[in-house]
Amino acid sequence: MTGSGGDTYAAPLSPHDSSGESSRQRRKVSVRACDACSIRKVKCESQRPCSHCVANGLQCTSLRQRKKSGPKNLHKKTLKSIHTLVPSASTTSSPEKTVVAEADEAKAQQYLLTPQNLMENVGLISDEPIVFELVKPFTAQSLVVNFTELLTFLTNHFEGCMDKEIVVVERHNDNEFLSTLFVILTLNLLIAEVLIKLKKQKYREFHKYPKRSIQERNFKNFKNLTHFKCIEVLSLIEKNFIIPAVIPAQHIPVSSAPNTFGVYYNLSLGHYHMCTYYHILNLTNIMNGGDTPNVGHYGNEQQEQQKLLFLRKSISYFQLLNLKTASEHAAAAIQLHEMFEMLYTWERYMLLYSSTTYALGVRRNNDVILQLEREKFRTKKFIANAFDKNVVYALIEVTESVPGLIEKLSRITFQTAPAVVEAQTPYLPIKEAVSQLAQDNAFEVIKQIFLFKVLCGVGHWNVVQELDEQLTSVAAILKGVAEMDSFKVKMSNFQLLPHILHMIRVRLDITQAPINHDMLLTLSDCLIPHFSHFNNINKLIRANPSLNQWFTGLHALREERGGGPDPMAAMPPVPPAAPAMASLDAAPVAVVPSAAYPHPPPPPVTSSVSASEWDLPMSESSHNLLSLFNQISEDSANLETLFGLGQPETKADFNL
Repeated sequence: MTGSGGDTYAAPLSPHDSSGESSRQRRKVSVRACDACSIRKVKCESQRPCSHCVANGLQCTSLRQRKKSGPKNLHKKTLKSIHTLVPSASTTSSPEKTVVAEADEAKAQQYLLTPQNLMENVGLISDEPIVFELVKPFTAQSLVVNFTELLTFLTNHFEGCMDKEIVVVERHNDNEFLSTLFVILTLNLLIAEVLIKLKKQKYREFHKYPKRSIQERNFKNFKNLTHFKCIEVLSLIEKNFIIPAVIPAQHIPVSSAPNTFGVYYNLSLGHYHMCTYYHILNLTNIMNGGDTPNVGHYGNEQQEQQKLLFLRKSISYFQLLNLKTASEHAAAAIQLHEMFEMLYTWERYMLLYSSTTYALGVRRNNDVILQLEREKFRTKKFIANAFDKNVVYALIEVTESVPGLIEKLSRITFQTAPAVVEAQTPYLPIKEAVSQLAQDNAFEVIKQIFLFKVLCGVGHWNVVQELDEQLTSVAAILKGVAEMDSFKVKMSNFQLLPHILHMIRVRLDITQAPINHDMLLTLSDCLIPHFSHFNNINKLIRANPSLNQWFTGLHALREERGGGPDPMAAMPPVPPAAPAMASLDAAPVAVVPSAAYPHPPPPPVTSSVSASEWDLPMSESSHNLLSLFNQISEDSANLETLFGLGQPETKADFNL
């Protein structure tokens, strides 16, 4: 090696070396530098003592140990060692960013199931309005309004270990403690799933909570840990029920007697949370079944079974709660009434909006039997609910108004189409009653899907016009809330997208009447941004020829109609509290000419349905429906008259 600072230098060629061998350059001979020149990192000479040592009066020695040189060739092992030291593109920016990234990753991995993390997630209900809005439909309002009691419970029972993982083995016999913890864990499951979906939108609608701190957290890992802990807590509770502790009754202090009402209520609410949690997971988007009408369905069968299992357990604990409780407190009455509305609604909502076909009946063991009856529960003396009215409960009540309607609607699959019925059906009275209910935009879409299910179940003489009205209304709602992250999550939580695709498929298959391509194009463009929230939605579309052909041809249809006006542009967006009838009146409807429709006009409106099929004349059924929903739309003071109850309580201590 040559140059200053090296341990060796290249010896110059002697004069006779170049004679006769000028065409060939010989290899340079390296001579080791002396100790003084090596330390000073200067060029040394071959003669000893060298000129540097003589000039400086130093002793010219070669006592230093020579360092071993590395491999001259790049072997595979050498290249591998070099590549492992090369920084990646994400870490070449600056050392500070590398340290921050490593710290963020470590923090995400440390997001474990601790009481502190449980409290922080539950606290988002009050800190972020969007979390409250998205979680409230899948739990009890009394729980989310009084969520501070859950925080107090965690603080009292886990004092001194708030930052450690939860351990429940030491209190395996305390059912009251375990059942309350079960409610908190299942509520965190719902919150974690909502936060995972909001993470796709980068938490754009968050206001108070620091987005960066929540963006770094591994909510999927936290959700899995919470799920495992729920199974552990449930196994301990079931063990206590099967093999209770043998303690003489006279030895149990009165103050420490188990709170039977609280345990059964918590178990009912916790299992309800598990049912709704499996519903919002959105795993039911794979087409199953054959092409036989009224047989094929889409969905994950195991997930549907889990939903039904937890719902049945929740109803069973509610029934035990009804039998066992002797409490006459207002809080207990509110909780019972609220829990009944939730279970009654979900028992029927899961049947009507499920991906699986259920058979309702009492003759076979594998049939699903509805266990909750509205009229039977309302005969009991409970005070009016002081919270917001459950509008989905009012919608599902329609199924009780028409005998046999719930059985018809529960058998509707993804391949079911409405039938043209020349006689008068209950569809128009149901439509009139449902149109009086108003809530947010997501509920407006649920209403249109419900009317579509009714249309498939009972039929109508002008199917095309009614279906076009429903699709036009849905398109107007979707266009008005296209940029709302909360609405996208609601579409995912309620699993509305597959049902809207079902409506589009039915309309495409009706070839007797002209199709409003502009309206369907606008509706499809509004639906596409929601596809990312549904797993395997492409399989559902490809499983049906009509849908597959429609969505694959959207690009060509846009180019063909690119210069024309948007038929939905002039339509104002539906406000959050606007009733559905206002949007239907303003929406353009594709009216089918009578010549194009192969069926005769409807009979006179005065005709009634036979008593053998619907039990009531049409006029009386319509009158009863309208009276029912007029009463439901009253405030809590009028609910007192409806139920025969006392004055509503505005605040009460809830027993969790």
